[in-house]
Amino acid sequence: MLKEISKSMPVVIVTHNSVVGASIRADYIIYTAKELEEEKITYRRYSGHPSSRELVSTDGKKINNFKVTMDSLEAGESAYMERKTGYESIKN
Repeated sequence: MLKEISKSMPVVIVTHNSVVGASIRADYIIYTAKELEEEKITYRRYSGHPSSRELVSTDGKKINNFKVTMDSLEAGESAYMERKTGYESIKN
């Protein structure tokens, strides 16, 4: 339903559920990270297209989009690879 609505107007979805966020196949990503810099916590917003190798913050810092995606959706790449093996074993 959201994809259908997005054909006629911009749609913004804010979610803490990464599976929902990924399932709609977004045109653009905004990711917020809590970062410790010189003993000070900074909340930095990164953004970019889902196909971008890196997401870029408003102050020019970059973060690896693949790592963000794996950490958000799969609890990291190693967890993804472990589950992928399990999925492959039951595929056919």
